Amino acid sequence: MIGGAPPTRDRDAEFAYLAPNAEEPLARLDAVAAASEFVLGKLTAADLDDEKLAVDRMMPVRFIILHIIDHYALHIGHMQITYQLWSQGRAFQAPRWFERRTTRD
Repeated sequence: MIGGAPPTRDRDAEFAYLAPNAEEPLARLDAVAAASEFVLGKLTAADLDDEKLAVDRMMPVRFIILHIIDHYALHIGHMQITYQLWSQGRAFQAPRWFERRTTRD
């Protein structure tokens, strides 16, 4: 939305998705990160001061970006709790998000 691309979200398909292996969803995550970096990297101060139609009302671009970050953080927390439950509280060394990323400038 912020970058001007048409909406392509299929929410029902997102909840029905089953990953064929661990690499595929990680590749999707890397693709989204690269697309996000591309869009956000091109924004000007005027773009940030603009408003976009979000769902049914106009919203400031700055708020939309903040909401996306907040929502993403919520899902990261879900994944952390799920992992802790799955590992029965045992700690395992895992790379931090910035150590795992494969797309770098």
